[in-house]
Amino acid sequence: MAERSAEIHVYELASQEELRFEVGDDDTVIIHLLSGTAELFGTELAPEKNYELRGCDVAIFTWHGCRLKLTGNCPEAPYKSDETPMIDYLNANMNLENMRRAAQKELGNRRNEQVPYKTLQPEEVDPLFESILPSCGPRILIVGPKDSGKTTLSRILTSYATRTGRSVTLVDLDPSLNMISIPGTVSAVTVEKPVDIESGIDAVSPLTHWYGWVNPRKNDRLYMKTVENLAQSVKNRWICNRQGRLGGCVINTGEWTHDDTGKNMIIDIAKAFSVNVILVIDQERLYSFLENNQTLKQMQVAVAKLPKSGGVVSRDERTRLRLRKRRIRRYFYGSKRGLHPCSQMVPFSQVYIVQIGTASASNDLLPLGGTSQLDPSMVRMMNPSQEQQHSILAVSYAKSQQECISSNVAGFIHVIDVDMMTSSLTCLLPCPGQLPGQYMIMGDVTWSDDA
Repeated sequence: MAERSAEIHVYELASQEELRFEVGDDDTVIIHLLSGTAELFGTELAPEKNYELRGCDVAIFTWHGCRLKLTGNCPEAPYKSDETPMIDYLNANMNLENMRRAAQKELGNRRNEQVPYKTLQPEEVDPLFESILPSCGPRILIVGPKDSGKTTLSRILTSYATRTGRSVTLVDLDPSLNMISIPGTVSAVTVEKPVDIESGIDAVSPLTHWYGWVNPRKNDRLYMKTVENLAQSVKNRWICNRQGRLGGCVINTGEWTHDDTGKNMIIDIAKAFSVNVILVIDQERLYSFLENNQTLKQMQVAVAKLPKSGGVVSRDERTRLRLRKRRIRRYFYGSKRGLHPCSQMVPFSQVYIVQIGTASASNDLLPLGGTSQLDPSMVRMMNPSQEQQHSILAVSYAKSQQECISSNVAGFIHVIDVDMMTSSLTCLLPCPGQLPGQYMIMGDVTWSDDA
């Protein structure tokens, strides 16, 4: 079958209009700003430059009007809309910037502040952090139901902040479709420039903690422990980083807000990160619950409601699975397949494979009316077996088995094959060389490099 020829269309957008379209996994669309100004999720488009997009949903917005050229094929025809929440998002950003200015003024009164350097364990938070909270920028938690645009809003607020010269910590607590790292993780990264239009988050040195599942409900206690470890790591970084402290953080969450367990998770996350702003997208019931919550009132958390964009696309579980596989492939091969991972034999004797949070007895094995007393966050050693084939293993910085639950990870490997005859794993690594740690953490995330 002959390939379709790339279609070329020119669109003229009026002030405060948005051009929306989808790009298929196997298609490439090139956008080119001919005149005027436009932005994609808070990042400005440079004039006379080609941007190649693949496998994504796009909404290009203009404040003053523009002309755009699109080259390529979309599953459905692009369309324009003047019903966007961008003014609401801009107003929210202006209020957040006012909070950063107030923090900067407070920091100016602390010019002689001496911050002693000391090494902290991952689970420790320096008591000094509580004293510097007034000179911290806004800690923003974004919540809402599935497919409400939380990730998009996180990108917009992060890019807007960096466009005014701020250094912002972007945190993603969604283990299903994490935009900083791969599925199964909770991550944070310092962002100092607008998010790249083509490649997304430039995660040069992220803080990544391995949860191991794509659903927080699989082990909510382990999930919250992982989130708390990440929060402590972020806070410890802020103590010696004034600019990061002023910029504050933008925290993206997942889709688990519709019941009491999900709502309690939000409260616990707010406490872990010392959140002082919660933005609720498109859910009146959740907004009412958070606004009237006594814990949040005692923390003096401001709760605001924002509208959902009409361009948000609903995704079924099959689509989400495809997106997860794409993000793992991107980790190894890069957004444009410009990276070159290597296959390497790893002897069993050089690594320890562990698993966290699987020690829970089945209800069928318990006495009538009994409950499991096993710790769901315990770390147990795993013998190498065919069970690990196709698994994604997190390479931990941990020096002992128990440290695996609190240490952040150096990266990930993909187990291509387990050879019991030669007692070795055949693994796909992002780069050749010795592994940075001996402990490999196994979760429930698998992948097959079949594309």
